[in-house]
Amino acid sequence: MGNKNIKVDHIDAVVDPEVGFIGYDEFIKRLFVEIDGYQAICTHCHQKKTNAEKELRTRIKNENKKQKPDDYFVTVEDWITIDIPEEPK
Repeated sequence: MGNKNIKVDHIDAVVDPEVGFIGYDEFIKRLFVEIDGYQAICTHCHQKKTNAEKELRTRIKNENKKQKPDDYFVTVEDWITIDIPEEPK
């Protein structure tokens, strides 16, 4: 019958938490791995591992959003609308 408290887990996450979703080619490559790319772990440990990967992926994604290059550059339109105060005389 099998043990209901055991999950088959990808040793390496299907979506790399440090990189995030790259594309379907990478997703499928990481989804369908050789037999040595899987492990049997208890349901509780599998959920803890999954949650940790999601948390890491979310944290890195949020950190990357804060560092978007667009936030640091001023466009021509921005320069046109900026009021530059005159120097005091």
